[in-house]
Amino acid sequence: MVRIVRATQVEIESAVQALRDGELVAFATETVYGLGANAQNPAAVAKIFEAKGRPPNHPVIVHLDSPRFLHRWVREVPEVAMRLAERFWPGPFTMVMPRAANVHDVITGGPTRAEHVREELGDAVRVILDGGECQIGLESTIVSFEGNGVRLLRPGSVTATQISAVVGELFSDDGRPVPRVPGSPPTHYAPTTHMTIVPAGEIDAQADAASSGGRRVAVLAQRLPLRAHKYATWINAGRRPENYGRDLYANLRTLDKAGCRRILVQAVPDGERWDAIRDRLVHAATSVAESDDGSGAMAVLP
Repeated sequence: MVRIVRATQVEIESAVQALRDGELVAFATETVYGLGANAQNPAAVAKIFEAKGRPPNHPVIVHLDSPRFLHRWVREVPEVAMRLAERFWPGPFTMVMPRAANVHDVITGGPTRAEHVREELGDAVRVILDGGECQIGLESTIVSFEGNGVRLLRPGSVTATQISAVVGELFSDDGRPVPRVPGSPPTHYAPTTHMTIVPAGEIDAQADAASSGGRRVAVLAQRLPLRAHKYATWINAGRRPENYGRDLYANLRTLDKAGCRRILVQAVPDGERWDAIRDRLVHAATSVAESDDGSGAMAVLP
């Protein structure tokens, strides 16, 4: 039977023992709730893939409590990697590097509230340490290395500007293949309800059209509706990216469970502070609508 417990010192020590015993433990991070196992126990790590139905080629992240342990897991640690780790750890920052010879193959192959973990995974988890709502809500920034250069693989709360301040200019996205990273599959954390991103200025009109004939529609916007939508479930996520990102997965989950035919998401603004949010929305969306004049249009997704 899974237990949801407060993250007190006693319960943390109990969770540590569960990890030593090869069990799974869910816990709050800065970003989302994570499902953890002892990374030195291949059988325990395999339970993560089984519990989540995770594709075997979708790697997991190894968490370290200090950069000084990197050499135990990585074949060669670039000097810039140490600088970034010292600057951004502990925190929402993940680095992709060649594994050390002792790292098992199974390792190299997200909910934001404790109760969401129990709903999704049931009794597959021994303990859920309830640390409240996650403060950032989006998964970590991910980078890789080419020599002493750095490439941004997934945007997150640690921005490209912040990384550049430590290591200089980042490699540009030149279309070359990138390593498979956590969160890269197109449907990662996607709602089961059909979800469309619509131009910011058209959200009310699109909600009207989608709810015609009494059809229910769910809306995630950055403001209140201009007029009442009788058949709409409307969430105002606000205009502050830090708040929008923190609540994003919880809001999508709420809309997904609202029993609506469709979810409409108001396109977020341009700018670096919104990059990580835009990335997650595009990954979660079934399609992206173009504006009437074609301005600011994004490619339609399959």
